[in-house]
Amino acid sequence: MSTDARFHVTIADHDGLDVGFISYWTLDGFNYIEHLAVEGRWRRMGYGASLVRHVASLGAPLLLEAEPPVDDVTVNRVKFYQRLGLTLREDVEYVQPPYGPGMPPVPLRLMTSSSMTHDDVERAVATIKAVVYRQAIP
Repeated sequence: MSTDARFHVTIADHDGLDVGFISYWTLDGFNYIEHLAVEGRWRRMGYGASLVRHVASLGAPLLLEAEPPVDDVTVNRVKFYQRLGLTLREDVEYVQPPYGPGMPPVPLRLMTSSSMTHDDVERAVATIKAVVYRQAIP
């Protein structure tokens, strides 16, 4: 877990039991959702949606990375975020930087709040790569 003050984790709770979490970054003009997970038996009960809505309620546009929608699992994941108001960005090519030495970059898609323009997304990607992935900005 990051010690950066811009990094946050919110836990979903059911009667004192942790059933899921969302990790996100509050960055310059947007919130980047890094990870959302809900334990299997608690899925489809609204916990994931509640966690995303929590981050959305903070007021800044949202951005997240998603696997390309190529099978039932990835299509359903994109539809989940679309139901929450996010847009799959067809206008931006995106490759997730490697998480560590010797690991490959991963072609992904971006999903954002509809209020984010193409230029907003490009600026957000540069910020994520600099802050989250700690890549030098050329």
